[in-house]
Amino acid sequence: MNRHIMSITRDQAVCRFFCEDYSKENAAKLSKRIEELGTFDVCYENDSNRPVHVHLSVIRNDPTTFKRYLSECSIVDLEDKVGAKAELVTEREVVMFLNEVYKTTDPKNEALYSMQEIETKKVYESVISKAEFMSKKSEIGFASWCSKRKVNFISAPHTRKRHRGLNLRLRTLYVMKHEFRGNTVVIELIYRYNSIINSFFLL
Repeated sequence: MNRHIMSITRDQAVCRFFCEDYSKENAAKLSKRIEELGTFDVCYENDSNRPVHVHLSVIRNDPTTFKRYLSECSIVDLEDKVGAKAELVTEREVVMFLNEVYKTTDPKNEALYSMQEIETKKVYESVISKAEFMSKKSEIGFASWCSKRKVNFISAPHTRKRHRGLNLRLRTLYVMKHEFRGNTVVIELIYRYNSIINSFFLL
């Protein structure tokens, strides 16, 4: 099944719904307009970049079809569900985390991502801070692990640069900003995925 991963926050979705540029001021102003409409909210079906306006009763009745956006206010609730530190406990979750945090193509979302030249070492360090079981691997072992599992970033071409007497191998990637990695986007992604998988076993 091909799932579209949420890549924008609720504030961004509200601005996009009203065809306005994103800013905190616009988001606050337009959120009030949503509230004035009564029991409606923005949500999305297959593409989070295309918000729709749906009655709350419809959203609650069919949350699989009409998916709600997350704001930073949702962080605490989500972290309670997946662990206070948002730890990754399976290899599948690590792959999902890497593919969402390190993108090879421009996600067109400057609020969440910035283009960076980055070493595999930095990617590795970001993973072991969230997945203790991955710390048993060396940096080379991690790169091999990513290659075998066809993690997206590993296919990006690398360039060699010399810095302070060291030869570095760098990839140009679109990297999710740190403040978003442990909360609204990645946690929601993993929690939703696990909920879907678990529902299959309950059928």
